[in-house]
Amino acid sequence: MSSGNRNLLTLILLRLFRPFGDAAWVAIASVICALLVLIGSIYLWDAYGEQILGQSRYRLHADNLVITEQPAWIRTNIKEYALENGRLEGELLSDRTLTPRIARAFLSVPWVDDVKMVNKTRAAQGQITVELSYRKPVAMVELPPGSMPNFPNKSCLLAVDAAGRLLPTEENFSEAEANQYPKIGGIDVAPVGLMYGQPWNDPRVADAAQIVDMLGDLWQKLSLYRIDVPKQADSSPLGPDQHQDFVLVTSDGTARPWGSAPGKELPQERTAAEKVKLLREAVDDSSGANDTVSQISAPVWHMVELRERPVRR
Repeated sequence: MSSGNRNLLTLILLRLFRPFGDAAWVAIASVICALLVLIGSIYLWDAYGEQILGQSRYRLHADNLVITEQPAWIRTNIKEYALENGRLEGELLSDRTLTPRIARAFLSVPWVDDVKMVNKTRAAQGQITVELSYRKPVAMVELPPGSMPNFPNKSCLLAVDAAGRLLPTEENFSEAEANQYPKIGGIDVAPVGLMYGQPWNDPRVADAAQIVDMLGDLWQKLSLYRIDVPKQADSSPLGPDQHQDFVLVTSDGTARPWGSAPGKELPQERTAAEKVKLLREAVDDSSGANDTVSQISAPVWHMVELRERPVRR
């Protein structure tokens, strides 16, 4: 650069920084330092950026992914399932598409009911938090022997939640644990092509699961063992005397009619909520401090009529 050009540049800078008065040279030096820092940062990032991003703390792994604690009934490793299914292992935490991809990956897990939040605010520190709600098994669908290839000589139990969604059973429940759950009987055919997490392709399963869920702790207090679904209706409409009931079966094999599925009651039938309330009141009235479950449940059924609502005169 010629002396004339240098003098011109100096003059321009002096005029630009004239408002700073005697501190003009300090301002000029600050701008030059800032430019040098910027240029140096760009150079260093080009030279070492890939090495920095290659560090484990800046990539997604099970160790830096924090999720809502799994309940005791889930033995599947939820994090590993989502990372593998969503192909997320090793992805950059700075990737702007990562948040929706994480949400979709966890929604694909059969045990996950909803992804409430994916929080990347601590991604710079190498951590992502995912808030989940989980599905809870309420009953086991009892299939007859021979229904499933893995169970040729004995009945098969498959877990469902309150909405009738099929849940992974073999890897999460021992045979003894599965037998502790309420049973849903009367389903003669195994689900074909049904994936874990999907609703059972027979609406009677969801209806029965909903009844079990509504009964809650009454299931044990009434010494119940199984709920049998109605026989599959054919395509012809049912007549007034052909209505098919769900039936509650006690541990001693006694059948107690429940009636229709929740929300599908006949005109003069009690609603499911009314039935549960009636049963709870009867249990409370008949129970004493030293009563056993069997002593409580026997008189209750003589005190209530679940299916028909009393006619008001």
